[in-house]
Amino acid sequence: MWRLAKEYLDDRGATLSVIMLTGVLYYSNLVERVTPDTMQSPVWALLVLTVYFAVQRQSLFFWLLSGILSGIAFITKYQVIVLWIPMSLSLLLSYNGRSQLKTAGPWLAVIAALIVTIPHLLWLHQNDYPGFKYFSETYVINKTTTSTYWTDHFKYPFEFAVSNLGNIILLCFVGWPLFRMLKAGQNPLILIPRQPSDFKTLYLYCVALGPIIVTLIVGLISGKPMIPRWGTPYFAWLPLLMLVTLNRDINKKRFNTIIKISLFLGLLLWSLRTVYLYYKPYITTDYWKADEFAPAKSAMNKAEELWNNEYNYPLPFIGGDHYHVISMLANGTQAAIPFSNLNPSSSQWMSELEFRKKGGIIVYETNQPNKYLTEIVSKRYPTANYLGTFKFRPFVPEDIKDPTLSVVEFYLLPPEGAPEKTL
Repeated sequence: MWRLAKEYLDDRGATLSVIMLTGVLYYSNLVERVTPDTMQSPVWALLVLTVYFAVQRQSLFFWLLSGILSGIAFITKYQVIVLWIPMSLSLLLSYNGRSQLKTAGPWLAVIAALIVTIPHLLWLHQNDYPGFKYFSETYVINKTTTSTYWTDHFKYPFEFAVSNLGNIILLCFVGWPLFRMLKAGQNPLILIPRQPSDFKTLYLYCVALGPIIVTLIVGLISGKPMIPRWGTPYFAWLPLLMLVTLNRDINKKRFNTIIKISLFLGLLLWSLRTVYLYYKPYITTDYWKADEFAPAKSAMNKAEELWNNEYNYPLPFIGGDHYHVISMLANGTQAAIPFSNLNPSSSQWMSELEFRKKGGIIVYETNQPNKYLTEIVSKRYPTANYLGTFKFRPFVPEDIKDPTLSVVEFYLLPPEGAPEKTL
């Protein structure tokens, strides 16, 4: 991001374009989360830079590199499509972009991307396209959240936009010196590119604003629930756009002011989040749902104990809600395989046939709303035995005398053909 900013601004401006990301919560307040969404950020940043170099330098090398990065971005998460669309528009609508489309570079980039993704595409075809079912079935979300009313086509995009606006609103605070300069009438605000046919200007607008716009359009059309964290990689270039649009010349005084604001905000956000995580059990009642307080270790110990009471070999599988099961396994002593959501489509690393053959433990956290798991157990695994319901104290300070307990039901799916007890 800094290297791309160097193409638009001087050293001070390029530095600020990165420092000002403190005002984007995905880069300052939610950075401890490691998900496919966060993994997109570095890949997108490299892809945006290489495509820019490919066009501006008319470089076959950077076109090939862009193709490779496009393939990697696609494998990281298919969501990169919402970046490809505005990037493609910047090529079609600019003179430099159209001239490059007449060369071999972009088409060799497409071939390079296909070469990188072919193994994955073959895997998708062989496994009934599980990744696409994530969006079409939304099986990670409770079934009650699927679209039912025509108003959902507006409700979900609106909620997504409001949530992500909250994640970037502090950017205005960080860039306050730039807006103050405008108020003094020193420079007009430019909301559209001065030269729409200029690739350099149009490209910045497309990568900075395009992904969120495309996502909202998809939401309006689909009417499907939209998870706020999908916006994680979208706003990396907003500070650069602000600096280019509001003021191209950053003097030393304004540079120092923005640096101080960014440092102050960064320390403030870190302090607030640390204090919040520490005192959350004292001020809310649903803290037990958060990973940092969930009694995953206690629940996993109980699952292993219940299995070991019946069989003298390690627990082979544990099934249940995706996030609950994964948290439990991170605290386990046996190398059990997760059966995510009891859904073969979302558990491509395992075979349901093996699950039935070897058996395992199924868990259901009754405090959570995923009641459809119990329906799956009764309909698809009628041989599963109810082992009991157990309560676990969240991982909170001892002086919290009456915390909300995590209530978990345990079921045992016996191995096919195995006796009740193996000696």
